Amino acid sequence: MKIGLIARKFDENSGSGVWIYAEKLSKKLEEKGIEVYKIEQKGSGLNSNRYHKFFHDWINIPLECLKLYLFENVKKFHFLSENQGVTIPLLNLLKVETIASFHDLMRTPNIQNSSDRRHFCLIYWLASRATKIHCNSSETKKDLLEKIKTNKEIKIIPVNYREFKPLKKKSKEIVLGYLGALNDRKRPEKLLEIEKELISRKKMLRIDIWGKGGGFKKIKQKKKNLIKLKGFAPEGKLNEIYSSFDFLLFPSAYEGLGLPVIESAMCGVPIFIYSDAKIPPEVKDLCIICKNSKNMIEKILRMKAVEKKLLKRELIKKAEKFSFDKNVEKMISFYKLKY
Repeated sequence: MKIGLIARKFDENSGSGVWIYAEKLSKKLEEKGIEVYKIEQKGSGLNSNRYHKFFHDWINIPLECLKLYLFENVKKFHFLSENQGVTIPLLNLLKVETIASFHDLMRTPNIQNSSDRRHFCLIYWLASRATKIHCNSSETKKDLLEKIKTNKEIKIIPVNYREFKPLKKKSKEIVLGYLGALNDRKRPEKLLEIEKELISRKKMLRIDIWGKGGGFKKIKQKKKNLIKLKGFAPEGKLNEIYSSFDFLLFPSAYEGLGLPVIESAMCGVPIFIYSDAKIPPEVKDLCIICKNSKNMIEKILRMKAVEKKLLKRELIKKAEKFSFDKNVEKMISFYKLKY
């Protein structure tokens, strides 16, 4: 089998989940005997401006795909992000198979600028013209059906590219942890609520916060002595960081999938979320749902050692279905599927 993989970048050290997955997937497919042809943006990706991205998505990708079609006889193209799928209608004219991966559609409701919103709606609509559509979760599938109104059959394959295991905790101190971006969608202000609730109960539990973003400064200004701001979490230390937590605090309002939930479960660390959050059912099953910050602290403080030990085993077992090898096998089966 020959396949063209299209992504902004293929880079395991980028810090971007999609780019890390793109590179790991390409390597794994090659190990399975599949001929992989990569198309990516030249030069810097994260720091490239919108004109570089526009040129890559609208001009470079079509030319590269056409070249692979004409000279390498590639007739299957997988767009690893919905954002690069603008070439799909053109490729459909050539009667080749196109696959689009949708990770989330959160840009459309959250962008204030109406022209930018229309731009992304157009991109999502073009990507939804693919022969096959893959969504990261049933939540993303629901958004796609409601907002883009595609009539294509959609396959749900949760994308996880990391393999973690429980490590021995070095500190005896009970640690509540957070790992992820600190933007508005992640609701970092909830972490301040949790700290306030602990102080009111005179429970001096440490809260380690790993991540960067707009909320970092706000937390730094308003936090008390329980919160420890750790900064950016290096890729090579993620397993160790998750295993340093006794509990993962996950206050996010919305997730396309929720990788920190899966990664925490792999390490056997219980995950706490809020009942008003839109978390896909694929990962919600791994979480303990709380009404508010007060309820969250109550559940954490009530959890006995035996209960936590049993929950740890259950989480590790449930997380096995998200293994990268299983993901790749499902993706290859999807490539071979005839619609």
